[in-house]
Amino acid sequence: MHKKVDVNEFISEFQHSLLFEHLSFQNTQEILNKSFTETVYEGEYLIHEGDQPEYLFFIIEGALITYRTNDSGNEVSIRLLGSGESCMDAVIFMGSQESPIGVKATVASTVLKIPTDVIKKYVHTNHALAENMLSTVAKYYGESLIQIGELAIEDSKSSVAHYLLREFINSNKHEPSFVLRFKKTIIANYLGIKPETLSRMLKELKQDGLIAIKGEKIILKDAFSLCDYCNPLTKIACAGSCSIDCSKRPK
Repeated sequence: MHKKVDVNEFISEFQHSLLFEHLSFQNTQEILNKSFTETVYEGEYLIHEGDQPEYLFFIIEGALITYRTNDSGNEVSIRLLGSGESCMDAVIFMGSQESPIGVKATVASTVLKIPTDVIKKYVHTNHALAENMLSTVAKYYGESLIQIGELAIEDSKSSVAHYLLREFINSNKHEPSFVLRFKKTIIANYLGIKPETLSRMLKELKQDGLIAIKGEKIILKDAFSLCDYCNPLTKIACAGSCSIDCSKRPK
């Protein structure tokens, strides 16, 4: 069911999200008035590969993945997205009538659907939104480089530890713990490993004394326990979002 957005409530929660940061109340209101929210169920496809892109998707609650289908017919995860993140940002400016990716909900989710013509109009007339779109695309380009690097790493343990480190940084919490946002099968697919390999690597990190596991909650030994698995791109993200005073952060 389509619903209009409560502007004040939305701004209160998402004014610092990458897509809406620095937009005036009026600009945000204009965009929201031309958009709507929709609740999607777990496993529902918001767009298939080859479909014409009609919306930019902004996640209010829940989780989505973007994916491509390989030659074997299996869906390969490209991006894992949670509340406050968006997708189709780059696709709607590719000039193609067909989306090269699909988008699927991994849990029941509430999604803000912003028509592509609204985004294109405001990008041409609003410098703040244009800059936000560039920042969003740049962020996910950086994450794609990280993912490519992880797929090339034969050491599954390092790949898993680095994923956990990035999730901790993105949680932006003072206490050294966070809840996994995605099912382990989805995380394994994203990292290019088997689910049983992921479980084994988590067990090894636990045996190393670096983490503890309680259901879907990951508890780090301390805020720096996974810093040895950091890399240059992660350091940049850490410097921009992590409130922990880490000696490994770039000065």
